[in-house]
This record gives sequence, C-alpha cells and structure tokens, in this order.
Amino acid sequence: MADSSIPRAFPLTSFKHEIFTMSSAHLGEPQMNSEKTNMEEENARKIRVLTYRQQQPDQLMVEYRPRPEVIPENVPLQQSRAGSMGRLAVLPIEITHAVLRHLDFQSLEKMMSINPCWKATVESLPAYRDVITHASGTVDTLIATGIVGHFTAGQLHAKLRTDRCEGCGKFGAFLFLLTCSRRCLFCIVQEPELSAMTISGAKVCFGLTTRVVQQLPTLRTTPEIYSRGAQSKVRRLHLVSVQEARILGITTFSGEANMTAYVEARYDAKNSVFDKQMAVWREAEDAVVKKPRRPRSLDPYTITDWGIASTPFPSLNVRTRSVQWGVSCEGCAYQYDHSPVNPRPDLWHDHEFRTVLLERRDRYFSEEEFLQHFDDECDVARSLWSVQSATPAEEEIPDAPATDTA
Repeated sequence: MADSSIPRAFPLTSFKHEIFTMSSAHLGEPQMNSEKTNMEEENARKIRVLTYRQQQPDQLMVEYRPRPEVIPENVPLQQSRAGSMGRLAVLPIEITHAVLRHLDFQSLEKMMSINPCWKATVESLPAYRDVITHASGTVDTLIATGIVGHFTAGQLHAKLRTDRCEGCGKFGAFLFLLTCSRRCLFCIVQEPELSAMTISGAKVCFGLTTRVVQQLPTLRTTPEIYSRGAQSKVRRLHLVSVQEARILGITTFSGEANMTAYVEARYDAKNSVFDKQMAVWREAEDAVVKKPRRPRSLDPYTITDWGIASTPFPSLNVRTRSVQWGVSCEGCAYQYDHSPVNPRPDLWHDHEFRTVLLERRDRYFSEEEFLQHFDDECDVARSLWSVQSATPAEEEIPDAPATDTA
C-alpha cells in the first residue's frame, strides 16, 4: 500500500507538454528577433534616405563647433594630495552637486582649475558632464557672446533633457540665447517675442535707463562665428530681448500706460527739437553745418536677422542616452520646391498655402517623429520611398570582379 504522504510523481504527459511549449517559444524567438532587426534596418534606411539637416538656418545663427570631449560617467572622487575641497569635503556629494548646479559654466570652469579634487567633483556633476559631452559648442557660444553668467548649469541641463519647443510644442532644434528657451525654427522666425533689439533701442522704446537695462541678459554679437558662408556683421552689437525689455519697462513705470505716455512724450520732444534743427540746416548757406539726425523710431522690431540670438541645440534622451539634432523631411522639401506658387516670392505674406508649405519644409523632427510623420502625414515622402525601394536593384552596380593583369 502506497504511503499517501509521499508526493506523486510529475505526470509525464505534462512534462512533455512543457518541453514542447518551451521549445516552440525558443524556436520562435530567432524569427521575431530577425523581423525586429529587419524593421529597425528599414527604419534606419528611411531616415538616411528621406531626411536631411538644413544648412541655411545654421549659417544664420551663432554657432561654435562642439568640442570632441567625452567625460566618463563614473568619475573617481578621491581626495588629491595636490589639494582638497577644504571644509566642503565633509558634505555629501549630493549636496555639493545641488550647490554646483546653481553656478554658470564659466564659474565651473574656474573651479576646475583650483586643484584635481575640484576638477573631479565638477566633472562628476551630471549637468556639467552631459552638457559638455553633447553640447560643448553651446557653452562656447554662451561664453563668446558674454551671456553665460545669466544662466546656470542646471537651467541649461534642463533644456538639454527636453526636445519640445516652449512655444508650439513641436520638436525644438534651437536655443534662443537671450532667454535660454528651446524653440523651433518656425517660432524663431515668426514670433515677435523672440526678437532682439539693441540696448539703445530698449532705452528709446521702453524708457529704460542705463542702470536699469543692465538687469537684462545682454548678448554681444561676434561677427566671426556667424558660420559657413553667411554674411557677417561689421560691428559688434549689444542685444537684449524685446519681450524682456518691455516687461522690465512696464515694471519700472508701474504699468504699460505710464510707460507709453513717458516714451511718447519724450519722443515728441525730440521730434520738435529735430524739426527746429532741420529748419536751421535748410536756411544755413554754410556747408559746415551738419545735417541733424532723425530720432530713432519707437518700433522695437528693427533688427530683422532672426537668427542673430539663436543657436543649434541638441536634445538628450535620458533613458537611451541618445542625442538628436533634428532632421527635416525630404518629401516636404520636395513639395515646397515644386509647388505652383514657388516662382512667386511676392506671395509670401498673403498666400496661406505657401505659408503652410514653408512651415512643413522648415519643420524639424526627432527620428521617431519622422517615422510617424512618414506613416500618417507625408504622401510625397511615401511616394519617394516607393520609388527608392522599387529601383535599388536596378541602380546598384555590382563591383567588377578582380582580374589578373599579369
């Protein structure tokens, strides 16, 4: 009689079923992996064939080439014999990093020159490491234009970790330097809030004094870095944001109405003086009398170079650690170039269809967004892809076999 306390043996039929199920699953894995690999290769080929990086916007913006510098993620934090961090060495590294995030990159560079210990500590800061590794050209741009002290490493790192335009929510491939905001090309060109003006213009248009206007982030143009064939500026300009200057003027005068009344009264007084000087100049027979200069207008949007205060700026995917600069669609560019209104540049302002085509042409995508755009929106890109997919075998010329010439 069998003992009921002894467990029964595992059924053979169930065991065979488990073996068969596991074998089927493992046999299906190579096929699934192969299909996934083929899909990834096809998507990569679509991106390579149907996208491009626009050159003209970059040529009209401030840009320094990124430095080939890679900082390892795991930097050893050991006290160096050549120097130490003093009393700050007793603080946890998390607190030290929290403090360093509130410094700008120029200050961090100076701290790194103190001793090797401070250098290792700054390089271990994620904000510094990510920005220097992936966007060192932007840091050089901020330093060259003299605006680096207005924005902290934490602010720039936060912009690096996102890819959305703060105006329209699309992919933003650029950084508006005067406010450190990520923007897309269409917003930079079209939005008045992203315009720049000179310091003298801010004084005239918004009634700001020299001491007050110094509170604004000021960008100093550098002619030699408007890159790759673009026309450079002959003289250096000191620029501020039109929007920030207007807000500062409203705050200074305790209201927009007070600011407008003050600015217009001063402008009228200057115009009356100008009229009197012009009357004297017309009546003067002596050529030594210099012609008076007309007062500056109250229009703050006199600078039409929309890229003068912007720079290309990549985005960092925190999860995959991949960096994207943005790509544009060949299909949308083809549609714009071959549109029936393309030979008529005078229809730029009043032709809605041309504006829509222009916005599509100038749009930037992440690689994932472009694949979705390809599937759902762009018929021209799908047509180009079908032509490209149908003719590679005919167009590809095989290499000639090696022949013995001896």
